[in-house]
Amino acid sequence: MQVQHDQPAAALFAAGLPNTPDVLTDAVTFSERFAFRPLDRLTDNEAAEALTRTAETADVTWAPGVVEEVVARAQGYPYFVQLYGDATWQAAAPEAGAVLTHAHLRRAEAVVDADTATMFRARWAKAAPGEQRLMTAMARFGDRPVRRADLAAELGVATTDLSVPRRRLIDKGLIESVGHGRLQFTTPGFAAFVHDETGIAGSR
Repeated sequence: MQVQHDQPAAALFAAGLPNTPDVLTDAVTFSERFAFRPLDRLTDNEAAEALTRTAETADVTWAPGVVEEVVARAQGYPYFVQLYGDATWQAAAPEAGAVLTHAHLRRAEAVVDADTATMFRARWAKAAPGEQRLMTAMARFGDRPVRRADLAAELGVATTDLSVPRRRLIDKGLIESVGHGRLQFTTPGFAAFVHDETGIAGSR
């Protein structure tokens, strides 16, 4: 016997920043019942599969070497995989049987560069001066994770002095904690933007 339901079954999926569980818990008491699943950096194989399988649904393929270049540029960041994939697709406007080439990727780069520059400028602008100083210190170490102790030494302060700007930057989604006492930018490439914005020396 088939069971009839008065209301259709439904599910809500949403994406947010790394601090989303904390924000929702503070705002809504029952949010601890939500299922939170972090979307970490993709492996090279996962990023390549996201690009190739999506194209295959429209009977479109990638020329040799193009997917590998996109994967290298995206650095496993899911949004960048999406951004490069979409911009390349728009540049090619492919029909069934078409191939996405290096020429399409070259045309897509201007769109990607403009979008990422806008995003980086907005993120930098919403950081307070003390938060910008912390990010400037982080940028000296590149996009890789950096110890709080090394950042404190770079700034000439105690590690406890980093607590407030660290928490605020995490809440704003600009940095994230990766293991005990280590921080990194949430978005690859942001360190290079800070280099250009502040004129600091290259990575350590």
